[in-house]
Amino acid sequence: MEKSQNQIMGRQFQLVVGGKEYRTDMLFSHTKLKCHVIIELKVKEFEPEFLGKLNFHMIAINQLVKADDDKSTIGILLCKNKNNIVVDFTLKNINKLMGVSQFTYNELPNEIKNSLPTLEQFTQQLNHE
Repeated sequence: MEKSQNQIMGRQFQLVVGGKEYRTDMLFSHTKLKCHVIIELKVKEFEPEFLGKLNFHMIAINQLVKADDDKSTIGILLCKNKNNIVVDFTLKNINKLMGVSQFTYNELPNEIKNSLPTLEQFTQQLNHE
């Protein structure tokens, strides 16, 4: 498989796997961590199958987009709300960098929050595309 790194990062990033087209909600390249970050957005409560889709996208990015010197892709699933017991059961025995959170910005750890663009920077970047 040939890696395609010439695609533009951002919302609705296209992946072709097995001749079929898939799209991530958002894909970013984290320059300090030297890895890709996929953010999947769900406007409803967490469902276990959401992590299957996120895992699929992470594997596809790692095999089709990631450079050899990049670290493994991180997946973030943002949901309207979540049941922690269901999330714990779903994440048990999964050893990939994935997390589930309610769609609330102030719940992010400071180390992540400080490395993300501000709302103004994000909006400005989107308006320039």
